[in-house]
Amino acid sequence: MNDGPCPARAFWGLRHPPSAAYLDEVKRLKPTGELPLEDFPVLVRFRDPNDPTSVELVDPSNLAASFGPV
Repeated sequence: MNDGPCPARAFWGLRHPPSAAYLDEVKRLKPTGELPLEDFPVLVRFRDPNDPTSVELVDPSNLAASFGPV
């Protein structure tokens, strides 16, 4: 079974999933929000995606340190 990202999972458990028209409207409006840095979830990366022991914490205030400059 593939446990990778699945956008449909965001709607699992809903009695009636959002309609295509609703999702189109949300996409058109481009809602935004701000999340304070202290409320960020723990971020990690894997130096080697094939090695679960290569996990490293990522500093959300310094993404360039983990991923390089943009």
